[in-house]
Amino acid sequence: MLVGGWGNVFAALEKGHRMNFFSFDLDPTIRATTFSVVIGMTVFTCGVQCTSQALAQRYLSCKTLKQARQSMVIGSITNAVLVTICGLNGCIMFAYYKDCDPVLSKKIHKIDEIMPFMVMDVFSKMPGMSGVFVSTIYSGTLSTVSSGINSLANVILEDFYKPKRPNLSQKSYLLASKLFAFTLGIIMTATAYVVPFLGTTVVQIVVSAFGLFLGPVLATFTMGIFIPWTNSKGAIIGALVGSAVACWVCVGGLVYAPYHDIKQILPRNISGCVSNSFNATEGLTTPLFGHTMLPTAIPTSSPSLTTTLYSVSYMYHAMIGFMVALLTGVAASFVTGHNIASQADPQLFLPLFDNKFLPEKVRKCFRLGVPEIQPRKFCFAENCRLEEKINLNQNGTENVQ
Repeated sequence: MLVGGWGNVFAALEKGHRMNFFSFDLDPTIRATTFSVVIGMTVFTCGVQCTSQALAQRYLSCKTLKQARQSMVIGSITNAVLVTICGLNGCIMFAYYKDCDPVLSKKIHKIDEIMPFMVMDVFSKMPGMSGVFVSTIYSGTLSTVSSGINSLANVILEDFYKPKRPNLSQKSYLLASKLFAFTLGIIMTATAYVVPFLGTTVVQIVVSAFGLFLGPVLATFTMGIFIPWTNSKGAIIGALVGSAVACWVCVGGLVYAPYHDIKQILPRNISGCVSNSFNATEGLTTPLFGHTMLPTAIPTSSPSLTTTLYSVSYMYHAMIGFMVALLTGVAASFVTGHNIASQADPQLFLPLFDNKFLPEKVRKCFRLGVPEIQPRKFCFAENCRLEEKINLNQNGTENVQ
């Protein structure tokens, strides 16, 4: 309705060279390609869905394993719908401001401000709508942040505080949990004040920050479940090294604005603005995700890390941490004395491929030397005792009472 229908939206996207949904460029320094989304974000999503404390608590609240699987599938579908809606919102915003970019026209300072700015712009003559928008954003943020804070506070309480003070009352533990949550809330609030000073978007900061830990944690779970030779020392060393490397790449990418992004700038326009304070052609050289609104020249010479490692797309940060932690953890396990696969507990191992339709030799190969799980016969206690008496009677050692 704002731009005249979806036909006009896609026409504006085509004219502005935004219809590049599928880019198969192998260059890892390009911010968004098909490979960075499919490969990099797959590792990130697996880390969130499979190792996140907040989601693990939700899975454990389900009555059965089937319900937990159903909740994961439903959650994945809703997340896909939400991401699609966010992408369509971005398309609409671009079409709406195609002739007067708010950043170049100095109406906003960062690209992150464009959504609230558009709400204020569109609903300026409708009292109350801006307040409704702010309240919905606040409610959604509060529900998400509160669950994360409570989950982290519970981890600190169970894994660090209770082992040190095992004899305290439940009331003391409850008070300690509240203090942990309060402290974490202060830290997160203080961190929010730092975000505007970083020369990148909130999305990149969140994905990069989560990738520092999700990648190595996912690698730790992967080693424990799929690789029977991994020992505890190797897993710890791998997680620490993977986190350190991912942190190095992430912080370097935030401190040194990636020079490669300057070459990826898509054209923007301010010819439709009421008044322009600077030349439109000059403004087109401004980085889309930069914190400055002044034209930025491409440097003729720069440190090698700035143009290579620090310029790697933020979507690969989780994958970098995952691969480094996995390789380092396996190598460290062999150096420090790896576990013997034949002595591993088969209930704690999961082969990558274990389909009953596969040949037995293939299934055995994927078990990596771990023995098969012996089938168990489950029964209630009374029935089990009765069956034991019957078996003894059949062997002639005891009669059934």
